[in-house]
Parts: sequence; structure tokens; C-alpha cells
Amino acid sequence: MLNEQEKHAFLNGNYGMTQSGDKCKLVLVGETHRDNPYLVIITRGDDWSLQWTDQDLSCVVSLWQDKPEQFDLDRALGGEAFVLEGGNKAFLLKKLKTFKCHDLLGYYESEPDLEIAAAWDYKGNFDGSRRDLDIVGMWREPKPIKAPLRELPKPIYEIPDGAEYLYYLGSGLNQKLLVKSVRAKEHYHSALEHGRYYKSKDDVIQVIEMLTGKRYQE
Repeated sequence: MLNEQEKHAFLNGNYGMTQSGDKCKLVLVGETHRDNPYLVIITRGDDWSLQWTDQDLSCVVSLWQDKPEQFDLDRALGGEAFVLEGGNKAFLLKKLKTFKCHDLLGYYESEPDLEIAAAWDYKGNFDGSRRDLDIVGMWREPKPIKAPLRELPKPIYEIPDGAEYLYYLGSGLNQKLLVKSVRAKEHYHSALEHGRYYKSKDDVIQVIEMLTGKRYQE
């Protein structure tokens, strides 16, 4: 679960990671969804899905970090931080001159104000049963919090007077994000109730461009 600082970063544009290890990002905040106000896009390779989640962002377990740089023992002994499998930041204090298996002594940050002593072997394996405390690479400082998301068009929950079509976010055979439409008289009530429709094609284009970072093309 995200702490308050991580939640603030996620709500302001940083990528997150789901419980299944997938990359995710906030799409919009739904004003009428009190229990599940946040719409998140989840990506796995070329596949993607949208999910409404609660105020605690319980589907997001951490901020996303790209694959870390390979662990360097000399740099770690020189005072540089490294990262553990579970995402914790850690430091080495000493390399013992013994023949024991776990000769690397140090500590990891369990919480912002809590440091816990630990030991590892030269392969980075933690001295214990917790594999989330194994060393996976050198620590990379999180990127600065980005500027707040620009105001995006809000989905609709009622059909506008005189509307012939409603527009929504869809995809093609290659999973490319596309603008799709349905006749207002043929819409799905559950989709309207859950904020899946927009009043114009341009509204959906703005959402797609925010998600992809590119100009929309048919």
C-alpha cells in the first residue's frame, strides 16, 4: 500500500505498480464515484485495462521503478545505496573477513524513520527466509514529482440533450487506443453509470493523448 508521499506522487502523474507487478497510471478522478473515485490504466506489455479503485488506491502497492542497475559491491561498500527485491533502500556498513556465508553487514529502511540491521552473502541473498530482502541492484533515486495532471474532460453520467452519439475509449486489434462511438439510443446503461462515456470525440482524444504522450492518429 502506498504511503502518503507515494500516493501524492502517483496522483500527480508518477507511474505505480499493481499487486501483480504491472505498470499503472492515474487517468482521471471521478467526482461522482465516492467509493471508487480513481480511474487507473494498467498495462502489461501491449495489453491494457482500465480499473476504478478506492480512495486508498489499494490496487497500487508502490511507485514504479525501472529495472535497477546491476549491484556493484565496491560502490556499495563506498556508501552508495542499493535496492532490495521488495523495493527497500539499503546500505552496507562492512564486509567481514570470515568464511561465513553472509559476510556483508548493513541495514535497510523499513519505514522512513526505521532502519533494520541485515546481512547478505556475496550473491545478494538475505540471511533469512525473506526473499523480498535479497539484493537486486543499485538504488536509483525516484524522479521528482511531476507537475499535476492537466485538467482532463470529465466522463458523462447522463445523456446530453440532443446527443446522437456517445464516445468512449476503445482499442484496435493491435491494442492501439482508439476513439469509438455508440448511438445514444443504443448505449449500455452500466457503462453510462460507471462513467465510461464522453460527450464528444475530442474529449476522448485528449484522454488518449495524455495516456500515450503522443498526438492521436486514427
